[in-house]
Amino acid sequence: MDVKKRVTTDTVEILYDRFVKGDPEQERLYREELCQLRLGVEVRRLRLDANLTEEELAEKLGVSPSDVELIEVGEYPNPSVQLLERIAACFNKRVTVTFEDIPVSPTPLVLH
Repeated sequence: MDVKKRVTTDTVEILYDRFVKGDPEQERLYREELCQLRLGVEVRRLRLDANLTEEELAEKLGVSPSDVELIEVGEYPNPSVQLLERIAACFNKRVTVTFEDIPVSPTPLVLH
């Protein structure tokens, strides 16, 4: 039986396969980064939907505009629950926590 090897041109998937797949430490770091990026994408979506600039959101949160930018690009180190609650309150939302399985393979992020 012929088994065809799947070929991809997806850059993220190629990089994942080369540098992450099969290395438990790299997979852990990948999952952490993925969580940070998902948070950032969601905050950015909420901000844009509310027609707020980074500066306006920063003022509402009591942080600097550069902090908002860092959150949105997934580079803010360990945002506190209190900060997440302040972000949620700005958009009349609430913070919920769920524990879900995170796929180990590359997951595309939809950026709005």
